[in-house]
Amino acid sequence: MSEPPAEAFDVPVGPVGRPGARSSRRAIAVLAAVVVAAGWLVAMAGAGRDAPPARQAAPEPSGAVVASSSDSPAPSRLESPASDLPVIANRALVGSPATVFVVRDGADARLITWRPGVTFLRELRRGFPDAFSDAGAAAGSIAWLAPDLASLVLSEPESPTQEGLDAVRLVTRDGVAWRADGVTALGGLVWSGLGDRFAIAGRRDRWLLAGRARDATWATAAEIDVSAGRQAGAAPSPTLGPVFALTDRIEPYAFSRSGEWVVGARFDPDDGTLAPAVRVRFSDGGVEPISAFPTEGSDGLGSGPTQLVDATTGRTVVFGPNASIPGGPPQLEVREADGSYAFGVRSALVVGWLWTGDGRLVVLGADGAPFPSRWTLQLIDRDGRSRALVEAPRASRGALLGIKDGHVGLLLTGADRARSQVIVVRLADGEASAITVPSIGEEGPIGNGWEP
Repeated sequence: MSEPPAEAFDVPVGPVGRPGARSSRRAIAVLAAVVVAAGWLVAMAGAGRDAPPARQAAPEPSGAVVASSSDSPAPSRLESPASDLPVIANRALVGSPATVFVVRDGADARLITWRPGVTFLRELRRGFPDAFSDAGAAAGSIAWLAPDLASLVLSEPESPTQEGLDAVRLVTRDGVAWRADGVTALGGLVWSGLGDRFAIAGRRDRWLLAGRARDATWATAAEIDVSAGRQAGAAPSPTLGPVFALTDRIEPYAFSRSGEWVVGARFDPDDGTLAPAVRVRFSDGGVEPISAFPTEGSDGLGSGPTQLVDATTGRTVVFGPNASIPGGPPQLEVREADGSYAFGVRSALVVGWLWTGDGRLVVLGADGAPFPSRWTLQLIDRDGRSRALVEAPRASRGALLGIKDGHVGLLLTGADRARSQVIVVRLADGEASAITVPSIGEEGPIGNGWEP
């Protein structure tokens, strides 16, 4: 494992802010109060500032269970009624990536990073000065960090239930490079793998496509009508509840391996699944309705992590009638490519899930909503066998941080929601590493990613 060069960092930082009071991705009302999807985290900022930066606090005892692989000894349990976060050693994991958080510091956006085995959080020098210079004191920002860490898209959502009311801006190290109005920030944004283009939800059944030219300037490539992805005769329906973002949307979810196509899906409440809707060609805005998620070739989704489909088997996730009832019958069903039943997965209330790209599924569950207290991160094998990677019996919040290079990231907060724990788990053997800090960011993490 190699560390980034020293010149890439500023001073080490321990406490880096308050996790936010709210966390949301795409709200699927029938599933949970919070949905955190792959590749990004939304943590609405809380109030207050913390002490000057310091190194990591000492780990605390906890009642967590960290599972090893099936060939390893049974997981051990460390009991302590006073602890609220798992006890996981901060150990180096060979080949592990570094997770990155976006935090606000006045008018600037800072990038805070941690790699397993490093005993403190570090700040990347290449942040985004004046990213919030025109946002004033507005709270509740959402940030989408480009995979190459060279660009950042920001928005301050106006409403969790109405579409097309939000403004969005893209910032680089040189300032604001692109702006747009009429978007739906909670409808989601997806970056291409190279970080040179993205798609964001606009008004009802519309997307905005934006890209970076060879001269490094950014521009809107097209505004696309994706209503062709709806079944004939199907009409948009209203939100399922006033506290959730709109669910009856065709949203951009993933780019193809080539970066030429954006694949969209719509949550089908009747089937309880993310149903294929459209794919949009970036170069000319061509829209094609799809009945299955494309997985093969350069124009397919490839083998990367995604919520939509397992590219190796064509399997998809279906949420059964008990998806929002912890402890009931299996809450998740896995379907074969032809729609037939593969197996069921007993889980907690589903908060997030990702196909790993090799036939396995990672699921983050909680014991209830809107005030969960127990979190479980599961890995489900191809044959439906499930094992716990991390159990946090007393954490107050949790969020998936995505999957990269065979590792999954998890963010937990304690009973004091300023205390944060970042966990990275190696999927090959279940080995985990974690760092617990008094806080992350002065006003909370508003986005996340991985170092390239």
